[in-house]
Amino acid sequence: HFVIFYFPQTFYEAFAKEDGGFLSLFYYTPLSVLVNGNIAVQYFFVLTGFLVGRSIFTKKNSAAIVAKKCVNRYFRLLPVIIGATVLSLILILLNLHHHHEIAEALPYTDLVKEYWNFKPGISQVLRNIFIMPFYWGSQYVGPFWTIPYEFFGYIIAMVLCYFVKNSKWRRLIYIACAGVIHFVLDNNYIVVLLGVLVADLYYNCDKDATVLSKWYADIIKKKWFVVLSFF
Repeated sequence: HFVIFYFPQTFYEAFAKEDGGFLSLFYYTPLSVLVNGNIAVQYFFVLTGFLVGRSIFTKKNSAAIVAKKCVNRYFRLLPVIIGATVLSLILILLNLHHHHEIAEALPYTDLVKEYWNFKPGISQVLRNIFIMPFYWGSQYVGPFWTIPYEFFGYIIAMVLCYFVKNSKWRRLIYIACAGVIHFVLDNNYIVVLLGVLVADLYYNCDKDATVLSKWYADIIKKKWFVVLSFF
């Protein structure tokens, strides 16, 4: 948006346009995270799964601790939701929130208006803080479409890791769960499981008795491997 509104259109087309522009050179490389917002979000989902897996594979967690972490996830996300929603509400009340005007200039008008077609009210604000972001997003903050994945994806990964961490079939279970998620839920949850798999390979590679585990243990235990795994 900075490029679109503050630089000439010709500059945008030459430099930032996805097809044929300079930045398009990065779209099919790991560096796409620098220019593609959706890819950046996917990396964040992977990181969430990785941190969940790490917390399970490296620490002793009882069922009560796992349940407590799942509940705490709600309250850990809540401050960000409250802050962004209140800020957005203030901008609306000061007539500084111009999403309707922007929507009229975009090709996906209906999608944008679905997010921001509202009249601020106390009950609506409370729903957009405590309930709606955790299920489908927020009418006040568009990027909060990621919150359900950060919330339920965390819970799915946490519970799954807890129950299968000692199973020799756990990696096949990840694949089976990914198949179920593909047909029942959303592929963004599969991305979270990918992070779990990376954590599993990294922190359990020296605990298995298989020849394959012994072969890749020396490689995976390198400090740079965990970074390379994300790409």
